[in-house]
Amino acid sequence: MEYMQVRKLIVWLILTVILLLAFFLGILAASSFTEPIIFIIVLIVADYFIIGGLKLEGAKPDAFKKILIWLTLATNLIFMFLIGITIPFLESTSRNDFGVVMIPLLVVLNYIIVDRFHYYIKHSNERTENKDEL
Repeated sequence: MEYMQVRKLIVWLILTVILLLAFFLGILAASSFTEPIIFIIVLIVADYFIIGGLKLEGAKPDAFKKILIWLTLATNLIFMFLIGITIPFLESTSRNDFGVVMIPLLVVLNYIIVDRFHYYIKHSNERTENKDEL
C-alpha cells in the first residue's frame, strides 16, 4: 500500500478511537454533566490537530476545506456523544440496538470524511504540480 494510504488509515483509526471515547463519555455524562463536556471540547480540538497529520509532502491543504472537514468531524463527534447520553434514558427492552446501529454508521461516515479530505489534498497537490510544469 502507498505511504499516504497507510497514513490515511492511521488517522481514521485514531479518529474512530476518539469517536468511541466520545460515546463512552456520553454514557458517563448521564451521571455528572460538567466533566465530560470539558473532555468533548478537548477531543474536538484534538481532531483538528490529528487531521493535520494527513498532509502530503509539499502540499498544504486549503484552510477553508480543512476547517470544513474539521467542523464535519466535530459534528460527528458531538452526535456520537449525544447518542451516548440518550442510551441510558431510552425506555425500551432493546435500548442498546440504537447504539449498535448508529455507531458503525458514524464510523463509516468518519472514514468517508477522512477520505474526502485526502482527496482534496491529493488534487490540490496535483494542481500545484501542473502549474509548476507550465
